[in-house]
Amino acid sequence: YESGKAQFSYDQYVEAPEFSADAAKFEPAAGAALYEDKELKVKGADTEEKEHSLANDGTYTDIDLKEAEGQAEVSFDVPADGHYIPVLNVHKGPDGGVVRILIDGTDRGYWLDTYCEDEIWQAYTLTDLFLEEGSHTFTFEAFSKHPDSSGYHFGLDYINLTSPDDITYEAE
Repeated sequence: YESGKAQFSYDQYVEAPEFSADAAKFEPAAGAALYEDKELKVKGADTEEKEHSLANDGTYTDIDLKEAEGQAEVSFDVPADGHYIPVLNVHKGPDGGVVRILIDGTDRGYWLDTYCEDEIWQAYTLTDLFLEEGSHTFTFEAFSKHPDSSGYHFGLDYINLTSPDDITYEAE
């Protein structure tokens, strides 16, 4: 993992995932797909719809945040007060930047480094959020870039907002 950080718990055993060279498509989990209409508000950024076989509906939005002032915003409605887990499917590549994610304008410490030597897809799961019923926003800001990156791009396929109640765990 690029950040060199990991989350763990002393009271749980977690098996490492098996990795494969085969490309895999990350399907959104049960929950509210927040970014299916592909509409963004942008400031200091350009967007382009691009085709890719691993994107959820065959296309994703390439957001060129240009420099540290670029922003893209996704607005969404939450149907009821509760805990939610946001999952973002992101395209990473040689022109990827480091993106800070604000929720309702508040920096909660979320950021993504979307630089990679090769073009890949990665599903990011953010931590549990308590959101009240009503309108909310995800704001993506250019923060910096990897020294080897050729830009500040951020490829967004989907954002999925899942309630912990939608996730079932099986005991071993």
